[in-house]
Amino acid sequence: MADAPYLVALALVEISGKRALPLTGRSQAAAAAEAAEPGEAGRSLALELLLRLWQRSDEGPLQRAAGDGSLLLVEIPIEVMSEQLPLLKASWLSVSVQGA
Repeated sequence: MADAPYLVALALVEISGKRALPLTGRSQAAAAAEAAEPGEAGRSLALELLLRLWQRSDEGPLQRAAGDGSLLLVEIPIEVMSEQLPLLKASWLSVSVQGA
């Protein structure tokens, strides 16, 4: 199972002028990982993330922070995810929003 990739949906956004990086993910079966597209698992994760974003819009104005690249669906090894994703999130959140 250590070789099974992890599918992660994440959003680079600003909520009320503050950066946020909401995400969701799940491990994939080996057969799903070999498919050309993420299929239903990818669609499900994207919809789950979009629902979270919609719910967070009650906190204030919601804005994409990276244009068309603000919603990402990535497949990464579980080891890389557990080591690098927290660093990526911390780095994203620590950069101040322009004009703030």
